[in-house]
Amino acid sequence: MSQNTIGWVQSGIFLVQTAVFGYQALKLRETVAASAKQSRDSEESIRQATRAADAMVLNSENVVTAYRKLQSTAESIPICPD
Repeated sequence: MSQNTIGWVQSGIFLVQTAVFGYQALKLRETVAASAKQSRDSEESIRQATRAADAMVLNSENVVTAYRKLQSTAESIPICPD
């Protein structure tokens, strides 16, 4: 094989490698963008779960308060013997 042919083959291989590297870079950018979106979605999900948990805690505190008021009211009602 002549030196000229080897040079053209190498040039062809370099061009193919450049195209492959460009494609890999494009896919890497897409992956990073998808990862960033997933991270934002996870943060929003955590915020919503925290909000729901806070609401449940508040609701349980209100139930306990209502129960205690009902219990003290029931204790203050005199029971009439039959």
